[in-house]
Amino acid sequence: MATIDRYSPRDGDAVLPLFSLKGRTAIVSGAGAGIGLAVADALAEAGANVVIWYNSNKNAVERAEAISKKWGVKSKRYVPKFSFLFTT
Repeated sequence: MATIDRYSPRDGDAVLPLFSLKGRTAIVSGAGAGIGLAVADALAEAGANVVIWYNSNKNAVERAEAISKKWGVKSKRYVPKFSFLFTT
């Protein structure tokens, strides 16, 4: 059976790089406000580019721009179009 090397912190080792999302893209639905916005902000803080999906919150445009400026990542915002799922 193969052994797994486990991370063992030593003095001076940084843990944060282990959680880096730099170069990744996160899509967060409901990120125009509330919990979704907080999640999008946290993912951007970890280095991820963020796609904000929102339904009707028009402030999402400004919030996406604020996330980009605050964390130096790319962020876009979209209103997803799922109406095709409900046609008969």
